[in-house]
Amino acid sequence: AMDLVQEIKSKDPINVKCLMFLGEIQQAQNKLDEATETYKMISYIKDNYAPALCERGTIYLKQSKLERAESFFKRCIKNDPKNVKAYFGLAKIAKLQNVKMSIIR
Repeated sequence: AMDLVQEIKSKDPINVKCLMFLGEIQQAQNKLDEATETYKMISYIKDNYAPALCERGTIYLKQSKLERAESFFKRCIKNDPKNVKAYFGLAKIAKLQNVKMSIIR
């Protein structure tokens, strides 16, 4: 898969679908910082592209950066109100925050 992505990227470096696939591969390989950079690159090509915003939120959630994750999920929803994955991400954050609060009490 990575060979195909590199081939497409060499011919069309601003192919958003190809870059999204690259980010997904990087996430699967647990290269979260590289994936974040790939999704940032997409935002330079296509500002406020909801799928890339959502994936950044997902990465920040995996890294336990809840405030950052929440901001990216909200930005995603602002640009794509029907993005179920972003709502699911916000639900996960709410659950994590409730668990932390109940531990403190």
